[in-house]
Amino acid sequence: LAVATTPTQKVPALINAPPGTMPSIGGLITQSWRVFRSHFGAIAVVVMAIYVPIALVAENTRLGRVAASVFGIIATLAVIYITSAALHNEHLSSKGALILAFKKYPAALVTSFIAGIRVLGLLLLFILPGIIWLFLYAFQFQVVALRDLSGTEEIGRASCRERV
Repeated sequence: LAVATTPTQKVPALINAPPGTMPSIGGLITQSWRVFRSHFGAIAVVVMAIYVPIALVAENTRLGRVAASVFGIIATLAVIYITSAALHNEHLSSKGALILAFKKYPAALVTSFIAGIRVLGLLLLFILPGIIWLFLYAFQFQVVALRDLSGTEEIGRASCRERV
């Protein structure tokens, strides 16, 4: 998948919006729903492959919650790859998306840990900056998956100002 391997390539706009502007909320929701419907099978397989084993083995336990958090990153990355491929008019199977997600998993886990420590520290020291940075890190997995960045170099780019 070319999207995953070329960090400088821009993901096309979801809706035909002029460069430098964001598409409307309605346009985003419409396009998101289209992608979800057309790739429901691959997304469902990814989510089931990750969460069903966790639910069967460790349902309602602390281990199950930790496993869902840690391995949920894989499902998130795989769905990001499926969506990115759909936006480029390419097809990516659930198996291909999971393979890409497992390759990026260590970088995403480290990035998530670093972001969590920073947000926790800011929340403990100053509540408002912690809340602001919590929202700025909302796109950390998209940056890791689509930009080939991780850890501290990703932290500077995983903000809502950066268009993934």
